[in-house]
Amino acid sequence: MNYNILVLLANNVEEIELVTPIDLWRRAGYTITIASIDKELTVKGQQGIIISADTSLEKINASEFDAIFIPGGAGHQHIKESSLAMDTITYFIDHNKTILAICAAPTILSSWLQDKKATCYPSMKDLLPNWVDQAIVEDKPFITSQGAGTAHLLAFYLIKKISGETVALDQIKSTIF
Repeated sequence: MNYNILVLLANNVEEIELVTPIDLWRRAGYTITIASIDKELTVKGQQGIIISADTSLEKINASEFDAIFIPGGAGHQHIKESSLAMDTITYFIDHNKTILAICAAPTILSSWLQDKKATCYPSMKDLLPNWVDQAIVEDKPFITSQGAGTAHLLAFYLIKKISGETVALDQIKSTIF
């Protein structure tokens, strides 16, 4: 199954939260497109790692994607301040497509989470209306996760949901052994 995920990229992204899911989803055979929210395709992560996007968000046709992934870190503020990024997220919500967000990123979705359960980095829990203390929380169309230590769990959760438990277990085995 071809599953297309759009990944938003902004300066000060938390590198583990970005790279871990992308790596595991690509291993599962999903098509991943990393789109910079700015015209500049190269960003610097929170730990100083330089990351390059595949394209800029302004060149993206959101209708071509099944899901959007919003990584956390301080970069979530840049996404929140980008009207293009927020319009893109709104498109996914309006079309009931999957929205994945980790760490600080779920907090930018708070206006859409009024009647939804979600999680985020625990120190930011007061920014979500219905915070749940779990590594992964799904309340369609949202799948949220707590932080860098749960990035792999978020990736495997989606793999299991989309491709089944066997594929998810195969991916776990291939990354461990």
